[in-house]
Amino acid sequence: MALSKKKSYVHAPGLKPFIGLTMHEMLEERVVDLAAGFLFKLGLRRGDRIAVIGANHVEWPLITGAARAIGVGVEANLLFGHNPQTFKKILSHVCIVCKALFIIRSPDTLYQMVCEMIPELSESIPDDLNSKQFPDLKKVIAVGPNCKMLSGIK
Repeated sequence: MALSKKKSYVHAPGLKPFIGLTMHEMLEERVVDLAAGFLFKLGLRRGDRIAVIGANHVEWPLITGAARAIGVGVEANLLFGHNPQTFKKILSHVCIVCKALFIIRSPDTLYQMVCEMIPELSESIPDDLNSKQFPDLKKVIAVGPNCKMLSGIK
């Protein structure tokens, strides 16, 4: 593999081989893969809207970058830190126009609040959420190692 003398690389001893990509190149590659998943697995299309809520982790720029790469609007990026009443009010305004909701590495209390707002969520099958309050919202995807699977990709 030919390495560029104009790029900065870092590698620590370990079992993983050196991949020869800069951080930007690696993130760009991941966003392309994720954008393809949005198109083919989730059925998101140009002009659709999504919301992203949760903690500030690496999934955040990956999801928003992938969405923007295929022309999907990010209606809201909400950090979980508001009091429950404020959070529910904001989310109810946002989810009215969103086709998918991503929950990133969040505490169980956030999942409980989302279930209270969308009671159909606990009974829905993946990819087919039918909410009376949020008719456009069809997918709720939990992202991260400590998240529960919601109405999203299995």
